[in-house]
This record gives sequence, structure tokens and C-alpha cells, in this order.
Amino acid sequence: MEQSNYSAGDEIHVSAKIIEPFGSYDIKSVSAEILAPDGSSSNLTLGLEEDDTSLGYYIYGADYSLPADSYAGTYWVKVTAEEGNGVINYTYTSFSIACNISISPHNNGTTGTTVWYYHDIWNNGSGTDIITVEVSSTAPSNITLYVYDSSNSQWDLVAYSNTGTGWSWVNSSYDINDDGNPDFVVGEHSSVRIKVRVISSADVNTTLSVDDSVLGNSCSDSAVDYTKVPELSVYILPLVIPALMILLRKKKGYVR
Repeated sequence: MEQSNYSAGDEIHVSAKIIEPFGSYDIKSVSAEILAPDGSSSNLTLGLEEDDTSLGYYIYGADYSLPADSYAGTYWVKVTAEEGNGVINYTYTSFSIACNISISPHNNGTTGTTVWYYHDIWNNGSGTDIITVEVSSTAPSNITLYVYDSSNSQWDLVAYSNTGTGWSWVNSSYDINDDGNPDFVVGEHSSVRIKVRVISSADVNTTLSVDDSVLGNSCSDSAVDYTKVPELSVYILPLVIPALMILLRKKKGYVR
């Protein structure tokens, strides 16, 4: 391998040095198997590229184009050499395809009604040209997603969830592949914000997940916004009880 990190769609060169003191005629075949993170594999036949009979080694190699929808993760390459007498030798090497999409940061907040959280989404491309954004929450809530449009210096409404899990409505301008989720194109950095409106008494963890629309979970990231809901009884009851006492006193005075 010429390097250890590649991107989907790159062309790589697989080569192996075969030491054979009896000469290349005793090398029956050299092959390589590329094992992808999803369990699939590709097979190559390596041809003789260089020989040095004085040192007794031979270089075999072949080119391979990584598919545009290659999974992110570690790829193992098994190179096998078979001698003329049937003896088989093999070795392993590896390379990686980076995911290159992310969302950050994680946030914390406290609310009685609504709270705003801000995130940065990066899509530097891996396997396909778009990523999708999904939402899930641990308690009922209304979630509204906005993206900053620098050309107009304004926040565009992108999507809305009336339960906190799954989008109830998505702006069609942002649903590029019509899958019901907002999408962001390759090479794009987007500043987004969400408005969380709590509709229960429970604290809420809201997760925004970004993943490659083709590669799925092999290329994904997420950010969690934790919203603390105050204990209403602590803050409200001391105010309500004195108010009732005042009303009772006024009523009693009025009767006299």
C-alpha cells in the first residue's frame, strides 16, 4: 500500500514483495483479497512488476478503484502467494477510509418552556455527496431545526418535530433525496440551531444524528442536547400559598 488513509472513489495500488531464491518461475500465482468493514470482499490478481534475480525478490502488484459508496472504516488486505509445489504463503496489511462528517458540540440547558441550542455540521464527503440529519428525544418535546443562510443573513426553517422523535415536516428545499430528513451536501459547513419546547415534566435528551445517506451507521456522528426541567413545586408553591392567604383576608374584611 502506498499510504494508510484513502477516500471513497480513490484508486489504490496493491503490491507485494515476494522472496523466491529459485526464481520467478517457481511463483505460480499472487493474489489479493480486500475485506471491507461491511463484510464484503474484492479479489485481485497481482502481476509481476519488478524483478531482481540477484537479490531473489520480485514485486507483484495491481491497481484497484475504491467504489464511490465504499464504507468508512478499516479495510484488510490479504495477499497470497502460491508456489509451484503447492505451498501457500500469505500476509496482511490494512488501510482506512475516513468518515469526514461531524456534528458538534454537546449542550446543556435549563428551561421552563423553550431553549435554543447551536451546532456545526461538517460534510467533507465520504462515499456519497449528501448526509442526512435525524432527531430523537427521551421525552415528548417539540423540536424545530433552523440553518443559517449566510447569503441572506437569516435563519431558514428546515424541519419540525411535534413529538421530539422523527421529523413531522421537512422543508422540501433541504430534503435532497426525498427520504423525509434534512440533507447537507458534500463540502458544506452548516451552522444550525434547534428550538426545544418541553411538553412534559421530564428532563429531555435530544439527539441530532448525521449519517451518510448511503453508508448509514458506518459513517455517522451525533450531538446530544440535555434540557433540565425545573421542579415546578419548589418555585411555584411558595408563591401560590401566600397569594391564597391574601385573598382570604380580603374576602373576610369585605364580609364585615
